[in-house]
Amino acid sequence: YEGDDEKGNPVLDFDLTNCTTYSEYWLWDLALTCENSSNLTNCECTSAAVLMSQGYFSCPDGDNYPYCPSGCKICETCLTLLGCPKTRPTGIPDGFSMSMLLYILAAVAGILLGIIAMVVHQKDQPEKPLEENLVDANAPGTANSDDNVWLAPVSD
Repeated sequence: YEGDDEKGNPVLDFDLTNCTTYSEYWLWDLALTCENSSNLTNCECTSAAVLMSQGYFSCPDGDNYPYCPSGCKICETCLTLLGCPKTRPTGIPDGFSMSMLLYILAAVAGILLGIIAMVVHQKDQPEKPLEENLVDANAPGTANSDDNVWLAPVSD
């Protein structure tokens, strides 16, 4: 492969975890070899097979060899055509990331801490009867009990 200056070298720039480094080449391979777009029976990913045979990547296992990036369908298609049993980790839906899991855990922890703080705060304050919470009628700035003004709602 000799890459041009605009696109770079597809072999030297190859990174399985970065879909943009190979997606156009692999898609081009599929377009050249597939008889129709709805059936992958006779399709080949020649450039992916060459990179795999030269040791640039192997079938993903999650430990030593990375999985296809999420949303990179061409990677999943070509690795499946090359006979890889798994292209994505099992149990993790497409579009889900570890940062999303961390946000969810942080939100749950925040809610739990808020509930615990409310419960502890309520236990620290003994319940007071209603009369103790009202303003004293003889307090400065309030009217005497004889001078109470009662307001009634006015209806039209």
